[in-house]
Amino acid sequence: MHFLAGKSRPVLISVMWNIRRFTKEAITEISNLLGSRLIIHDLRGEMKGMSSTDDICYLKGPVPHEWLFKRISVAVHHGGLGICTNCIRAGIPMITIPFDEGGNDHPFYAYQISKIGVGVRLAIPRTSELFVSKLVAAIKKVLSQNDMKLRAVELSNILNAEDGLQNALKFIFSEVERHNILQRQNQLT
Repeated sequence: MHFLAGKSRPVLISVMWNIRRFTKEAITEISNLLGSRLIIHDLRGEMKGMSSTDDICYLKGPVPHEWLFKRISVAVHHGGLGICTNCIRAGIPMITIPFDEGGNDHPFYAYQISKIGVGVRLAIPRTSELFVSKLVAAIKKVLSQNDMKLRAVELSNILNAEDGLQNALKFIFSEVERHNILQRQNQLT
């Protein structure tokens, strides 16, 4: 909690799916080049030898996004639907580094996030030695672009104003009525 009480909001880096890129050395270099505090979220606890410092808060295991994302400036993550949605709900811009092996949804949502203007899709070859410098440049770009922050807040307001349960019920009942499902069921009994 003390780490979050600083003057500026830290940058969150979720290492899930990109664990091999985020070595302890890379994270230290990112923090030094940014001059910014980092929260490193390691959901599966795969980072060996990683611990918190004055500028880096290492979180291991599950963390409630709804709580944490309201306290950060930008999120760096793999681009899955869940974490993208949680960033939009919190109104924070994001940088996606899609893990594109195995046919998952990361490249699709990373593209969508970039397309709607709430984040940047970072396509860096897995073996690139430019990973740290490109990521730092992307974080600085996102932090300096006020329009991206405003778009994230705008989408957050829209998403949070929706009554998903009520909308789902309206849709279900309209489909039941449209297809005469109840009348057909009564005819069968």
